[in-house]
Parts: sequence; C-alpha cells; structure tokens
Amino acid sequence: MPGEWKNLGSSGERCFDPTHRSYSGDRLWDECQYKWDWMRRNQAGLKLNEAMAVGKIVDSLATRIVEGATLSDDDIRAAARAEFSHADLQDVPGDRYLESVAKSMDMTRLFEREVLPQLGKVTGTQMELHWDYEGVIYHAHIDLVCEDGTISDLKTTSRRLEERRADRDFQLSYYAWGIKEVFGFIPKVRLDALVGANPPADVKRWKPEATNPWHDVQVSSRSEQALEQFAREVLKREKTRRTAQEFELYTTNGFTSQFACSGCRAKSECPAWAGIE
Repeated sequence: MPGEWKNLGSSGERCFDPTHRSYSGDRLWDECQYKWDWMRRNQAGLKLNEAMAVGKIVDSLATRIVEGATLSDDDIRAAARAEFSHADLQDVPGDRYLESVAKSMDMTRLFEREVLPQLGKVTGTQMELHWDYEGVIYHAHIDLVCEDGTISDLKTTSRRLEERRADRDFQLSYYAWGIKEVFGFIPKVRLDALVGANPPADVKRWKPEATNPWHDVQVSSRSEQALEQFAREVLKREKTRRTAQEFELYTTNGFTSQFACSGCRAKSECPAWAGIE
C-alpha cells in the first residue's frame, strides 16, 4: 500500500467534467442510452427526490464529523434547509420535509455513534480519483477511505442490504478498479447502510438495542480475476458508446422496466413514450 494512501484528506471538490466516465454515468448508460445522451446534451442530472436529499445531507455531515467537527442539532437542521432549497424540492409538503430532517438527524447520529468507530482511522473523505484507461479518463468519488486499505460507501436507505450485495455491487467494483489503477493495489470494500426502518426480528436477536434507524454492514473484496473482467466490460461499454455516438443511434429502455423511467427528465422527449405521455 503506497504511503500517500495514509494521508489523503478530503479533496473538497467534485469533478463534473462531462467527458469523463464515472460509475453513475456508466450505470445510466447501461440503464438507458437515450437517457444518458439526453442528460449529456442538456447538462441535466437525475431529478432530486426526498430520499436522495437525505442521502446527500448525511454524506456531507458524515464528512464533517470525520474531519473533526462537533455538530449540534441546529447544524444538522441548517444542512437540511440548504439541501431542500433545491428547485426539485420546492413543492415538498411541510410534514414530509420535517420527516426528512428527522431522518437526517437520526442517521447522522447513528453514523457518529456506530459506523465511524468500526472504520478505524479514516484517512480520506469524498476522495476524488482520476485515471486514464485506454485513452479515456475515468473518475470516482469515494465516501470514506481507511488507513488499513478499506473503502466504505455510505448508504441511506429504507431497506436492509440484499444478501451478498457487497460481493456483487457495481459501484464497489468500480471504486476497487479505480484504486487498483491509481494506487496499484486492490482495497477491501464495505457497504455501511443506515436503514430508516424498524430492524427485522433476526437483527433484534443479535442486536437487541437496535432501533429505527439501524446500521447494516457488509464487507467484501475483489479478486484480480474479477477486476480484469470488469475492465473488459469497461472496454466493451466504451465501444458501444463510440458506435452510438458515431451513428447518433441510442437505444431506449423501451419502458420494459418502467421503474427506470419513473421521474426521468427525458421522458417527454423519449421515442419509447411518444404518443403515450
């Protein structure tokens, strides 16, 4: 493990260069090529909802806690007010706004109380990586980087983690691949989920003190073979993207999986929905 890994700090910035490839962009391409192209052309992001806002609030507050800040309840409320000033959230009713603030506060305190002590020494927050792979620039932003070579992705969710989620998670594979490219080693990976729901019976049996929200965690790793295959898939994705851009031919989701179309900003112009909405 290289020496600079132990003193990464926080970048304090986030790259939005549309020519760079990223986990979120590649996930969007796999979901719907038309949506990816529409968002690229219109410089639009995913439509922000209340659950996403809570996640952003907790992420930002967790970073401040790791960096040594002592947060009061008023600090958390202020962070929530700032996030909910976003245009996408202007019509959120007052009762749902207050519920989101309460979730943000409870999850932030849970992170402070349970998650952070488990991580050991955290040497980087919101770590920004850039790397060149076969002439294409990729970037990643990793929530938490630990001195022992572990990276953590912090999740706010209403459901527990799926079985073996950390073993298969695309985002964790993306981050592990990036770290291998930049630092030359494969990190351990973990998902730390702050679950905004009553803990199930099996959780209560081994953790009687668990309440809503509760901490669900999975730890995993990636093999050399898995990351080599991941890189091959990256190259195939890039070939399909270049072909689509050359011929201006982008496949749609086709509304065969309509959950992927829910709230899509491109829906009003999408060929698959023409004549339907």
